[in-house]
Amino acid sequence: KKEAATKSYVVLITDGQPNCNSSLGDCRACTNGGDPTKMCGDVRNCLDDVALVSAVKTLKAKEIETFVIGFGSAFVNPDAKKVLDDAAEAGGKAQVNAATKFYLAGDAASLKNILDYIKTAIQPCSFDLAQTPQEWNLLEVSVTDTKAGGDNVLARPSTKLGTDGDWHYNDDTLRSITIDTTWCKKLQEAEADTYVVNFTSLRKL
Repeated sequence: KKEAATKSYVVLITDGQPNCNSSLGDCRACTNGGDPTKMCGDVRNCLDDVALVSAVKTLKAKEIETFVIGFGSAFVNPDAKKVLDDAAEAGGKAQVNAATKFYLAGDAASLKNILDYIKTAIQPCSFDLAQTPQEWNLLEVSVTDTKAGGDNVLARPSTKLGTDGDWHYNDDTLRSITIDTTWCKKLQEAEADTYVVNFTSLRKL
């Protein structure tokens, strides 16, 4: 039975102060410190927050979730922080129990750490099984390459809780598995819809 396929996500990296919309009618705040009642000196300096959050909501409606990363120090501006938090909530991937709903990257090193975390979060390589096999060695895990074609049957561990195959059971209930090493990396780094993971419960002879 087919159990999993890669999904599409968007990673939005922004300072939280979108602008440059020359057709913006409602100037609520400025990104240049200007006066919003005077269109910030140029309408393109007005905060274009509604359109940004709306775009993220549109993606979410299409089942494309967005990770929002605030980069640099502009987030200290209350307007920028609100834009980032609102976009993170709208995108469906907001942080829970954190000071901000968005992910905060103050420099290149922290940005890399966040991107590495996101890569793992969207494809953790662990899967719950819809059907528990009758015995531990009666599960076949395969990966279908939808672009190059072909099914790849992953090597089964040699014992019930062994880790010497391409995948292993997470515990002795046999209700979930984790794909290991090389194949996990392939799943994480692949473009959306490249691979489909299949689980087949074999019959006992």
